[in-house]
Amino acid sequence: MTHLYTIPFSHYCEKGRFTLDFAGIPYQEQGALPLFHQFMMRKLPGRKTVPALMNQAGVFYPESDDIANFAIEYGQLPKQFMSILEQDDANILHEAHDQFAIHTRKLAYYFLFNHKKSMMTLCTPFANAAQRFMVGLSFNALKKRMFTYMKVNDAAVKESMDFVEQHISRCDELLTKSPYFYGDAPSILDIEYASFMTVVVMPMWWVNNILQQESPEFISDPYKSWRRQYENTKSYQWTENIYRTLRPATFKNERL
Repeated sequence: MTHLYTIPFSHYCEKGRFTLDFAGIPYQEQGALPLFHQFMMRKLPGRKTVPALMNQAGVFYPESDDIANFAIEYGQLPKQFMSILEQDDANILHEAHDQFAIHTRKLAYYFLFNHKKSMMTLCTPFANAAQRFMVGLSFNALKKRMFTYMKVNDAAVKESMDFVEQHISRCDELLTKSPYFYGDAPSILDIEYASFMTVVVMPMWWVNNILQQESPEFISDPYKSWRRQYENTKSYQWTENIYRTLRPATFKNERL
C-alpha cells in the first residue's frame, strides 16, 4: 500500500492528497499535528517535511511536486499535468502559487494561534488525549515557537495580506478568461491553487472531510472577517466549483 504522510489540515498536504485522488491512486494516509509530525517522519529517509509519500516498492517522494510526478507515472494523469511547467509563463505562475501558499499558511497560523479555542477545535480530530493535553498546557510556548519559526509579526502579517490580495486579483483575471489556468483540462496549477485557497475559502467538502468539522464557524471573528472580503472574487467561486466538480463526494481513503 502507498503511504501518504501529512499534517491533515495543511494546504500543502491537501495538494498532495488532491493530486493522488485526482489520479485515482489508492493510498493510506498517516497524519500528525505540527511538531508531532517530526516523530512520525524520523524513521523515513530524506527530508522530514510533509507531505511525503512512500510507494509499495519503498521509494520515497519527499515533496508535493514529486508526488505529482509519481501520480503521472502510476495513475491516470496525462504527462501535460506537470509538463506545462516547462513553459516559462506557467512556471512563473507555479512559483507565485508557492509564494501564495507561504503567505496563506502564515495568516492561518496567525489567526488560529491568536484564538486558542479555534486551534484546539481544529487539532482535536487529529490528536490523542495526551497530545491534546500537551498542546493545551504548552499553548503559549507553542505559539511563540511557531511565530518565531514562521516570522509572524505585525509587519509580516501585513505583507502576507497584501501578497494574498494581489495574487488573488491576478488569478481572478486569468480565471475570467478560461476555466483552467493553462489549457482546457486541470493541471498542477489548478490543483495547487484550489488546495492553497482552502485557507481562504474553506469549501464545505474540505471542512467536512479534511478538517472533520460540521462548518467553518469554529474559527475566530477576525479570521471570518478576513475571509469574507474575498467571497465575491472569481477565485473564491472558482475554488468552490473545483471542489464540487473534481473532488470525490466523500473521503474514501483510509486515515490512520
